[in-house]
Amino acid sequence: MSNKQLIVLNLSVLGGATLIYLIATNWADMDIGSRFVVFVLLAGVLGVLFVAFFLPMLGERIGEFFYTPPEEVQADDRQRAMAKLAQGEYEEAIDLFKKVAKSEPEDRLPIVEIAKIQVDHLHDPDAAIATVRGALDREGWRDNDAAYFHFRLADLLVEHKQETEQARTIYQEVIDKYPETRHSANATHKLHELDAV
Repeated sequence: MSNKQLIVLNLSVLGGATLIYLIATNWADMDIGSRFVVFVLLAGVLGVLFVAFFLPMLGERIGEFFYTPPEEVQADDRQRAMAKLAQGEYEEAIDLFKKVAKSEPEDRLPIVEIAKIQVDHLHDPDAAIATVRGALDREGWRDNDAAYFHFRLADLLVEHKQETEQARTIYQEVIDKYPETRHSANATHKLHELDAV
């Protein structure tokens, strides 16, 4: 409770107590006008108490009922990893993303995030290349995910190692592995870009 609220509460209680005392001791002796004034003042004090204290408490309870989940939400490893990343704790974020990747092996996003952290924040493209190669060595990826890792590996090799020949080999592997798909078309486009450089 703030100091203002405490002052209002004390003044309201004091005023209310005074009015109740007046009513209790002098009600029979008061004329109709005095009784009306005392009644209006008492109603004002009760109105201030209602608006300043009871109404906000009621609104808070109604808001909690409708907008607060019944149980406390527990952060999972992915959320904790994102929080660590936002806090600049990159190694801890990588460790948590590795846990997510292990518990959700069909999800490529934790591995993507690990490689991104390694390149963008830790400035270690070799580690990112090893991460993506490790993902590619694993079986069971959907075609889109496997193609993504091929492209990411080739991009890392070109951007950070200037290894265009290895990138060409990877793009050709995509063309051979996924013929007549958009992956093949994208790899062909990437090969043309390398030829233009």
